[in-house]
Amino acid sequence: MSFDQPIYPPITTRLLRLPEVINIVGLCRATIYNRMRDGTFPKAIPIGGRLVAWPSTDIDKWIDEQITAASDGLIHNDPH
Repeated sequence: MSFDQPIYPPITTRLLRLPEVINIVGLCRATIYNRMRDGTFPKAIPIGGRLVAWPSTDIDKWIDEQITAASDGLIHNDPH
C-alpha cells in the first residue's frame, strides 16, 4: 500500500431527480419548491426540456447545514 494515495475516494457529484431528493431529505415536493422559492433549499438546475435535477453536493451541504443548525438550537419544531 502506498501512502501517497488518498484514503478516501474523491467526491463524485451526481444529479438527483425529485423523487430521490424527496427520499433523501424527507420533505414533500411542495415544501421543497416553497423552500427553493424562499431561498432556504438548493435550486434545481435544468438538465434538458422540462427536466430538472439537484447536484448531490448541494443536497449534502444543505443536510449538513440542517444538522449544524439543529445542534446549535437554531431550528425549533413547532408542534402546531
